[in-house]
Amino acid sequence: HRRGFVLTEQSFTPRGLLEEWLRVQATHGTTFLEGLHVETEMSKILTPRAGNEQMDTWIIGTQEHRNVEAITGHRGRQVITDVTVAFGFASTVPYLRNSISADQFAGGLMHRFLIANEPSPRRGTPIRHGTPTDETKQALARGLVEIHLKAPAELTVDRKAEAALTRLAQQRKYFNESTLSGFWERLAELTAKVAMLFTLADRRGEIRFDDVDRAETLLRYRLGPPLEALVEQMAASPEQKLLFKLSDDLGASGPKGWTMETFYRKTGKANAKAQLEVLQAVLAQKIATKVGLRIYAPEHAPSTSED
Repeated sequence: HRRGFVLTEQSFTPRGLLEEWLRVQATHGTTFLEGLHVETEMSKILTPRAGNEQMDTWIIGTQEHRNVEAITGHRGRQVITDVTVAFGFASTVPYLRNSISADQFAGGLMHRFLIANEPSPRRGTPIRHGTPTDETKQALARGLVEIHLKAPAELTVDRKAEAALTRLAQQRKYFNESTLSGFWERLAELTAKVAMLFTLADRRGEIRFDDVDRAETLLRYRLGPPLEALVEQMAASPEQKLLFKLSDDLGASGPKGWTMETFYRKTGKANAKAQLEVLQAVLAQKIATKVGLRIYAPEHAPSTSED
């Protein structure tokens, strides 16, 4: 059996991606095909577009079925078998908040991804990252290729690791009322996947208890907590989403803040009564601080302020 790998990036349609996979299989005579698609902005893919199947439904299907298919008017039904594909996306909270519904995100799609949020200090003090050098990127790429080539056909699980995963699976009933019940109910499966990554990265063929323990800690205490706040923002009412946007934009203005004229214009409200209601809401939620005829993000406000 010949195994192939395909890397694609940027915006796609199910038909286009499937045709590229089929082309690679036909050109190189591969029996099994593995793939990775990297997208710079998640919301561009998941925003509904005329004439296209809901992308989230199709992506979920690629993770759950041995065969991947798309139906087109020109070529009819196209099917590719024995394909394993991963998707890597980046995004920001404002983009996700305005383009994807909470049901669409938390209802099934989210649980197919490991979502890592970038740590951030107080707003207005951005983290400064060093730019990876070409040598660093090449070293990472060589390491991934080595893992790919040396990965065993299957992994085994030692007894302590298996017992730990079983314990996690039995805890599902405790999370039924959680906003992220789907995430917590799949914690055992997600932990197993991350533990597999740790195992492969160490060039081993057996998942150990330490792998499971590290994976659970990462998910439970590092990746899990920010998700609830994200889903709450996406599920917010249009009025509350406006307040979130004003908070983001006002924070970006830094110590200069806005004039009240600028604030009222950015509310998008046409009449004075509606503008005043938004002002009262941002002050009540401590999203903004008013000083004289200017308004600031709380961390940038001068010492004298009005409630």
